[in-house]
Formats: sequence, C-alpha cells, structure tokens
Amino acid sequence: MFITRHAGTGDIGGPEGADAICNQEAAEAGLPGTFRALLGADGVGPNDDASFFRSENGYCRADYVAFADSWVDLVLNGPSMPLVVKADGTAFLVGDTVFAWTGLDKDMQPTLNDCNAWTSADEALKGETGNPYQAGKSWLDILAATKCSNAGGHFYCFEQSVP
Repeated sequence: MFITRHAGTGDIGGPEGADAICNQEAAEAGLPGTFRALLGADGVGPNDDASFFRSENGYCRADYVAFADSWVDLVLNGPSMPLVVKADGTAFLVGDTVFAWTGLDKDMQPTLNDCNAWTSADEALKGETGNPYQAGKSWLDILAATKCSNAGGHFYCFEQSVP
C-alpha cells in the first residue's frame, strides 16, 4: 500500500484513471503486482466492489511496515500508523500538506462527495478526503469535504494481487 506522489484536483479520470496512476507509480518504483485506488464513487466503495481485494492476512506500506492485521481490522480500527509512504518507500515529510481523496466515510462507506465520480474539478463540487498523517479512523474522512478544484489531493493505492 502507498499514497500517490501525484497530487491533483478531483478530476483523476474516474476510478480507472486513479488505478492507472497507482499502477504507473508502482511500476516506476519496482513494485510487483496490480494496484487499485481506494475510492468511493457513484455510491460504490471497496466493501461493495467484489473485484477489490480484501486481505485476510494483513497490510503493509511500501516500506514493508505493517499497519493492519486484515481488511476487517482496517475497516473497524483504521491503520495503526500514518500512511504517508509513497511507492518508492519514502515518506512525505511532516509539515508537507498532504490529503487523500477518498469519497469514503470513516466506516469505509461511499459518500455523495466524490467529485462526480472523480471526473470533475468543479469548484462547486466537493470530494471526501482523509488525512494520511493520522492513524485510526481519520485516514479516510477528516469530517470536511474539500472543493474538487483543490489541486493538492493524493490517493491511497492498495495491492490487488500477490506477486
């Protein structure tokens, strides 16, 4: 798992465009496997998407530090540590302004704030965001949706296949 170094508006080409960015960054960092962006869009989140891999064996960041024992642990408790690690294993620095587009609430359910399914940078629309510097439930939803025109949004990428 990693957070993208790519930062942009809420127009990330939909979930498919976000997945492509995840896989591009993983390949550039030499990470094997297939990655998907953790996003809620059009009322569908990772809990509802049968094709989104939900591990029973735990999760680790790209620097190989474990942060959850299973998907259930991640949904119920959030990560045990901040998720500010990029695909190359380096971390964003404390003080860097980093937020993650999620479209999810703290229980990993999709919200209506998804920048028109991640295809719009319209200032009138909002996207749900999380704080990757936070352990626990705030990693998904910091309680204030962000304008889709904000160009500082990253997103979380989760491995979908075991190499």
